[in-house]
Amino acid sequence: KILEAAEEMRKEMAELLHGPVQSKLLLAIYQLDQVASTLESDGKGAKDILAEVIANLDNVRENEIRQASHRLYPSIIRLGLSPAIRSLIQVYADHFRVRVDIDAAVAKLDNPSDNRIPETVRLVAYRAVQEALANTLKHASASEVSITLALHPVRRLAVEVRDNGVGFDPVGVQRGVGLDSIADSVGAVDGVWEIDSAPGDGSKLT
Repeated sequence: KILEAAEEMRKEMAELLHGPVQSKLLLAIYQLDQVASTLESDGKGAKDILAEVIANLDNVRENEIRQASHRLYPSIIRLGLSPAIRSLIQVYADHFRVRVDIDAAVAKLDNPSDNRIPETVRLVAYRAVQEALANTLKHASASEVSITLALHPVRRLAVEVRDNGVGFDPVGVQRGVGLDSIADSVGAVDGVWEIDSAPGDGSKLT
């Protein structure tokens, strides 16, 4: 399962780099070639093209490269789970609303200057939320998602991701690599997880 998940991530990274990133970089090269050929004859036109190249390259940095970086390892997780999740949800801002509720007990432990939630646990929680949001985008047709971070009395981190999408029948769904990855990683930190859903009633990952 771990090997399958790793291969799936490599495939996603290859598709991202070979597709959108390569296309935008090729466009930038073409535009820079235009600048070189028109610089002396049309200085203003060359300047306009350069401005467009800069904007396109900044878009690649902000979107595709950032997305690839987050998929491989979200370095912001070192600061805390809360900032990592808030950074993650920006990717989905154009698709559905996301509300994040973090209780005071979690916020106190998840302090960037002295974080007392083990980084391994933070990363597992982050990956679970990441997978839940990706599944929501692919399958749920949801308009709103809520993410809740709470602390159980026995000092166990509780993460809940709930959407208002179309839902599904959990009995009839075959688990894929993503859910298997959640199961393995949550189990590795002595955690438990479940998905609750019903047709027309949204979904909840806990």
